[in-house]
Amino acid sequence: MALTIAIGCLGLFLLILVIVMGVFLFNVGNPSEITEVPNNMIITSSGEVVSSNAVVVHTADKINIPRNASSYADYVQMHYFVQNNSDEDIRAIKGTLTVEDLFEGIIITDPIVLTGNTVLAYGFAEFYDTPICINSFVESEVELYNNDYGLMKFTVNVDEIIYADTPVRQNTTFSTEVNSAITMDVVDKRNVDGTKIEFDFAVNNGTSKDIREVQGVLSIKNIFGDYIVGFNCNLTGATLYANDITNTSFGCYIDQLIDTHKTLYNERYNDLIFEYQITNVIYTDWTETR
Repeated sequence: MALTIAIGCLGLFLLILVIVMGVFLFNVGNPSEITEVPNNMIITSSGEVVSSNAVVVHTADKINIPRNASSYADYVQMHYFVQNNSDEDIRAIKGTLTVEDLFEGIIITDPIVLTGNTVLAYGFAEFYDTPICINSFVESEVELYNNDYGLMKFTVNVDEIIYADTPVRQNTTFSTEVNSAITMDVVDKRNVDGTKIEFDFAVNNGTSKDIREVQGVLSIKNIFGDYIVGFNCNLTGATLYANDITNTSFGCYIDQLIDTHKTLYNERYNDLIFEYQITNVIYTDWTETR
């Protein structure tokens, strides 16, 4: 009798084990990839609240970029397809990417800004986000890099969009009342060999004296107004003539291992906002105003 009960219990245990393993193998072979979760609302650049299904972001692939001679870290770049269900063209999308394992444990959450392409009304467009730098000492980031795309779940929540016809003020100059007649506009951005960025300026010297140097701080934001990076930016080497507009340039070296530098390098000029804070002006007669 005891032997019969033992055999029965063993058989029941084996049956349960087979069922559990079958469910696990089914899930591994058929990952339930979540490409978009409806939001309560999406905010447009004008402050309008639109339906959460106005734009849908689908993850298409995860691209691993191994470290090399010029990059001492591994990177992961996400490939997206964006579906525009509205009747207006979209130029930029802001949201959050959440990556989970098959047991819905969160691996990583990452803010995303998709620019560089226009999603036509009722159309589709593809985007590649700025690569994520993988810290080899952070277990979750290593897991993101090592796991196959099909063995993870991806959720994209869209928070804000900018329509293509929305005007964006790209340049603002901050100065003291004394220097208010001077404006510093960045008119172009050029990438050089993956290591340097050059900014072209149009400087309007509205004063009555020629200027030999303008000292200040350049702050750069993305198209949504989120701060990316700032640095000292002193314009020298070209005389800024009185009551005239002078074109000049400024270059800075970047470190591709710094995420903000990589973001700045990858963004198009038209998708950036520039703010220049004048701290000092040196005229050709060596007088200064602060």
